Amino acid sequence: MNLPPSFVTRMQRLLREEYPAYEKALQESPVKGLITSVKMSAEAFAAQQPFALKEIPYCTNGFYFNAPNPGRHPLHHAGGFYVQDPSAMATVCALPVQKGLRVLDCCAAPGGKSIQLATKIGPDGLLLSNEIDRGRARILAANIERMGLTNTIVTSQDTAALKEQYPDYFDLVLADAPCSGEGMFRKYEEAVSDWSEGKIAGCTNMQQNILENASACVMPGGYLLYATCTFSVEENEAMIEAFLENHPQFTLCPVNEALLPFTKPGVTEKTILTRRFYPHQAPGEGQFIALMQKSADSDRQKQPPARKSTFCQPTKEEQALIHQFIAQNTTLDLTHHPIITAPDGFRILSSPAPASLQSIVAYGVNMGHIQKGVFHPHHQFFSAYGRFFKQQVNLAADSSEAALFLAGHPLPFAGPNGWCCILIDGCPLSGGKRVGGLVKNHYPKGLRQSLPS
Repeated sequence: MNLPPSFVTRMQRLLREEYPAYEKALQESPVKGLITSVKMSAEAFAAQQPFALKEIPYCTNGFYFNAPNPGRHPLHHAGGFYVQDPSAMATVCALPVQKGLRVLDCCAAPGGKSIQLATKIGPDGLLLSNEIDRGRARILAANIERMGLTNTIVTSQDTAALKEQYPDYFDLVLADAPCSGEGMFRKYEEAVSDWSEGKIAGCTNMQQNILENASACVMPGGYLLYATCTFSVEENEAMIEAFLENHPQFTLCPVNEALLPFTKPGVTEKTILTRRFYPHQAPGEGQFIALMQKSADSDRQKQPPARKSTFCQPTKEEQALIHQFIAQNTTLDLTHHPIITAPDGFRILSSPAPASLQSIVAYGVNMGHIQKGVFHPHHQFFSAYGRFFKQQVNLAADSSEAALFLAGHPLPFAGPNGWCCILIDGCPLSGGKRVGGLVKNHYPKGLRQSLPS
C-alpha cells in the first residue's frame, strides 16, 4: 500500500512506537463481520452455520466470518444477516440501547448502524433513518426492506432541516459523519488515492455543521453519538472539544466496558473518554466513537407547528379489502397500526410517527396496492410479516429449491391455493401464490440471481 507521506507522518506522530504494528496490519486482508436481524436470532443463525463464525465479544448479534460472495447466500437474500465491519458495529454498542426509544440516524446510508439500532429498539421504538443523497437513501431503504424492519422511516434531507423539524425530540441521535476515510485504507484503495490534507479541512467544516444540527434534535437527558471512520485529530478529538466548549449542556460519557479491550482512549486529556478503533488493536478497520449526554434539566425548545400530513387514510372500501386479505392469509393483528396511503401503495408503521414528516423515501412497510378491486401484497409485506402468514413454504438454504426460487422459477408444492410466504431456513424471504400445486414466484425480478453454474 502506497501511503501518502504526510499521512504516514501524521500516523507516526499519533501512534509513536505502535506505528510499525499499524503499518503491518494494513498489509493483511480486511476482517469481515456480520450482524443478524430481527428475522433471525444470533442463536438461530449460528445454528445454521452458513459460514465459519466467531462471536464478536462486544456485539451480541455480531460475528466475524470469512467466506467469498456472502451476498449470494440465500440467507442474505432473506435478510438473515447484514455484512458490516466489526469496528462499525462498535459504535452502536457504545451504550445500552433500550426498547421503545425514539432514535435518529442522521447520515445513515448504506444502513448497517440503522439496522443495528432498529433491531435494538424493537417494533415499539421509532427510527428515523436519514441520508442526504437521494440515491444512497434508496439503497438504505432497500436494505431496511430486506432486513424486515417495521419501525423505520427513511428520509433524504440536510441535517439543518432535521434540526428545524425535530428540536429536543429523540432519545438518541447518531451522527456517523462523512469523513476523510483514513480508517478504510485497507478496505478501499480509492480511500488512499482520494486522501489529502485539504480533504480533512473540508470534512471538518461539514462535520461541525452536522454535529451542531444533530445535537439540537436530542431531548434533555438523551444521548448524542458521534462517529467517524478516520484517525485525524481534527475530525475527532478536536471536533468534540470544540463542540463541548460551545455546548455546556453536553458531557462526555464512558462507553460500554465491553469495548475497552478492543479500542484505545482519545488522544487528548479532555476527550479521554472517547474511543479509537485501530486495525492493529482489534479485528476490524478504523473508527472513532464519542458518546455524549445532554443534561436532563436543559431547556426544551418549542416544537415547531406540525405541518399538514401529506398522507391520507385508505377509503372504507380499500380498508375492507386490505383487512380481508390480512384475515384470510395471516394471523396479524394490525388494529393499532394505522394504514396510510402513499404514492407507491398502502404503508404501515409499527410505532407512532412524528406529526410532521418531510422528504420521505420510505415509510414503514409497503403492504401492497389495490387494482381492479383486488389487493396485491408487496414483497416488503412478506419480508417484514412473513412469519405471520398461515401458509408457509420453508426451504433449506443449501437446497436446489432455494436456488431455483431465487432465480425466479416456480416451485411444485401441494396444498390449498392462495398466498404463502417463502422462507429460507425459517427466515422470511418473499411471497408466492399456490395455483394448482405450483407456487408462482413473486420474488422481485431486480433481486433475482442466476443459478449457480
